[in-house]
Amino acid sequence: MIPVKRVSKLVKTENTGLVGYVNISYDHLVIAFGKPTSQRPSGDDKVRIIWDIEFEDGTVATIYDWKNYGKSVKWVKENFTEWHIGGNDKYAVDKVLAILKDKRLMFARLPFN
Repeated sequence: MIPVKRVSKLVKTENTGLVGYVNISYDHLVIAFGKPTSQRPSGDDKVRIIWDIEFEDGTVATIYDWKNYGKSVKWVKENFTEWHIGGNDKYAVDKVLAILKDKRLMFARLPFN
């Protein structure tokens, strides 16, 4: 199992960017990683929910929705399944997907290249 050090606003996510995707329910992400780090819309309303995750080896990953304001009239987090994975490299995706597989919650797409 991949050990998570913390899911917190204290995780340093500067210079992370899109490295992959995962198709999974909000509820399954909560089971795997706990409550999101933030559930407030960003200043530009491009992100509404985000998990900031740091693994024991120092790898940082973020899981977030992106620009979902135009996808439906009423956006409901419990119905949303198209999540972005951010990080500094593909290892962030590998670790997130490994945790979801380990918890048997996995419905993932291939990493972004």
